[in-house]
Amino acid sequence: MDKTQNTSLISKIILLLYLVVGLSPKVVEIEYEGFQWLYFSVLNIISLGFIYSQKDVLKPFNVGKSTKQFFLIFFLFFIASLVSIFQATIVSESLVHIARLFNVIVATFVVFTLVKSNPKDFFEFVCKICVVLLAYHSIVTLEHYLGNYNKPRNRELFKTFLYYYGNVNIFTASLIVKLPFAIYLYFKSNSKIWKMLSGIVVFTTTLSLIFVGSRAALLSMVLIFGITFLTYLLSVSSKENKKLKIGNLTYLILVPLIALFLMMNVNRIDKNKMNSFALATTYSSNDYKKLDRFIAKYPKSDVTTVVVKKDQDDFLTKLIKVTGRYNIWNSAIVIFKENPFLGIGYGNYKIYPHKNYFLKKQSSGGTFGKPIRVHNDFFEKFVEIGIIGGILYLMLFIFILKQLISKFKSENKEIVLFLLLSGLAYTIDAFFNFPLERAPVQLFFVLVSGFALALTNSNKEEKEASSITSILFVPIVLVSIITIFSNYLVFKAYSINTAIKNEKVLKKRGDYEFTFSEMNGLIKEYPTLDQDGIKMKYYLATYAAKEQKYDTALEILTQASSLNVHDFLIKKQKAEIFLKGLKQLDSSEHYFKEVFNSYPSYKFNYTMLKNIYKGKKDTVNFEKLMNKYTSVNKIDAVAWINKTDYFYKKNKDLKAAIETLDTAISYRKTLNLLEAKQKLQKHKNVNSYIKKAETKKLYDEVIAYYNKGKFTEAKTLLLKMLKNNPNDHFAVLYIGIMELSLKNYESSVKYLTESIDKNIFKDGKAEYCRALSYEKLGQKEKAKADYRAARAKKFPQAMSLPESKYK
Repeated sequence: MDKTQNTSLISKIILLLYLVVGLSPKVVEIEYEGFQWLYFSVLNIISLGFIYSQKDVLKPFNVGKSTKQFFLIFFLFFIASLVSIFQATIVSESLVHIARLFNVIVATFVVFTLVKSNPKDFFEFVCKICVVLLAYHSIVTLEHYLGNYNKPRNRELFKTFLYYYGNVNIFTASLIVKLPFAIYLYFKSNSKIWKMLSGIVVFTTTLSLIFVGSRAALLSMVLIFGITFLTYLLSVSSKENKKLKIGNLTYLILVPLIALFLMMNVNRIDKNKMNSFALATTYSSNDYKKLDRFIAKYPKSDVTTVVVKKDQDDFLTKLIKVTGRYNIWNSAIVIFKENPFLGIGYGNYKIYPHKNYFLKKQSSGGTFGKPIRVHNDFFEKFVEIGIIGGILYLMLFIFILKQLISKFKSENKEIVLFLLLSGLAYTIDAFFNFPLERAPVQLFFVLVSGFALALTNSNKEEKEASSITSILFVPIVLVSIITIFSNYLVFKAYSINTAIKNEKVLKKRGDYEFTFSEMNGLIKEYPTLDQDGIKMKYYLATYAAKEQKYDTALEILTQASSLNVHDFLIKKQKAEIFLKGLKQLDSSEHYFKEVFNSYPSYKFNYTMLKNIYKGKKDTVNFEKLMNKYTSVNKIDAVAWINKTDYFYKKNKDLKAAIETLDTAISYRKTLNLLEAKQKLQKHKNVNSYIKKAETKKLYDEVIAYYNKGKFTEAKTLLLKMLKNNPNDHFAVLYIGIMELSLKNYESSVKYLTESIDKNIFKDGKAEYCRALSYEKLGQKEKAKADYRAARAKKFPQAMSLPESKYK
């Protein structure tokens, strides 16, 4: 094997090492995002060392004009990102992500340099690796969905799927960007084994994507099959084997159709019929059967009397809302308008105070959550770096697209087609997610760009080495080494954070049990934030508070606080320390209120503040708080039920209680809301309001009992009437009179006071009877005051009293 062959072999091994970055969860059990970027940066250094050692074969400094232009745009984008640091609220977070950006630039240069000598050979090698990786991930996916064949396609089925990627969108994006490489191998491979294997893997990958149901990946899949079909259809009349092409076209139609058919028949919601087509992009709720059965049994519970005014959205707005991006994108628009030229700092979107977002945020469980990314890489670069940075980032995509299109009619046109399709899948994911921060997906931007540059690289332009490239090589290596240190520190911090979040599981296994002093040694100043945009010092303060080091915890939290940052968790943590540790209720209330006013739907904070008001018996603020919470977080069923219970117990207004639940159901129908409503309706049916004729009859019975001295029976009847109608003022008055007759003087005072306060009866009878009760209780002055009030209203018995009774 000569030197060129050796170089080619090692180059393929390096490409293989890049491609397996997505398997890192199998290497690092507890944390993999930070590890993937650390792995990426180390591999970059190894690759640069190899390239330099083989510079006479690989010719890294000999680059064409188009390649120089591309890397110039990339370099300018990198410079714009560095400049944005001056706008950053947290500089360390900018440095974390700029280090990753530099890794991407270097990796693109590495791939271009390794494959430019023979793009087709290296492309086919990458296709084979993609097929093997897709086979593995397909097996994992199909094992779950087909292995649970009889389980319904609900959220529980989805949650139990172990895809080891941190987020299902990363998993499906990593599949869809590889799919075009597998299709290419099926169409073009001369090996029967690879052709058969790739054909099977294309089907299993398609089936896996449909089973998982990520919308962005499904959109890409439809476009990949559609564009491939049209491209081959238009070339059917060529001199090539028509029979083979017709077979390929048939394959392109059958694969997605059969996969869709299987999805509709596996994990059926209803055992007697296929799943609907719509379920390809969603999962039913876990209690869907219970909900349907409950409505069938109690149809009235599903009939609402309240009409909720909802926004009339146009088609585009509805579409964006379905993606779950509407509020995030609106928040990003506001931020961009505030900082259009220099942005807010690379990587700083996650900690920017998204005021409008938090004021409107809704969550069925009221869980804490904040936008870490814009969920659109293109828009995010405009927000974080400003107009110039955003345009430069767009130019990278436009440049690669232009380069590939220019080669669409060349001998490598099919390679160009499938590179375009992989790039399209990446671009769609970038439009709805953030693959720039996801190493397994970002790798395919690197691969597509590297191959595109290699295919368009001119041999004539490569004859002479570029002095600029050779001069920059050493600084690139040095900066790459610095990025390794950055990525290592980030990996360590993310690992600590992940361990903290899983501490209960780890403690149970006997792996971890942290103390404050240990955490104080582990948590460093860099990076400031964890992978979720939460300050690492927040966790340190938590451990200090656990060990009752409250002053230390408060000091850490105060130091961690920043201007122009929401810091909800830090304020919430301070409030907890003041409440549970230092027993300073006013300070605790202050911080809980501060968080609630900015983020009303954060339920833990809301509950703590509610408990403070309840403990203080501050009814006014307690009720305002509940009303504010449900007016913002309209889809929290439990909060609506709790609110209904509270006001029903207070006001005994059954109609208002049912209307409150109807309002909640109009926003989001859930089983527990319908059950609560049915319970009230049952109560209404059993204890329905008594008609006037029946009421008169009952009052006649009360009077009859009274005249016979059967005060207990009269009281029982009156209590029943009051329960049916809490506004029955007559019943309130006469229960007070019955209690007086039964010598229950304190109870008599209670009911008579309620009657007097309502000021319905003007004859002085209530005041006179209460005076009698006060007199029996030995409260002479109160009795005299009531006698005087009864005399003022000319009540006959009061008018005949001796002066000693009322003077």
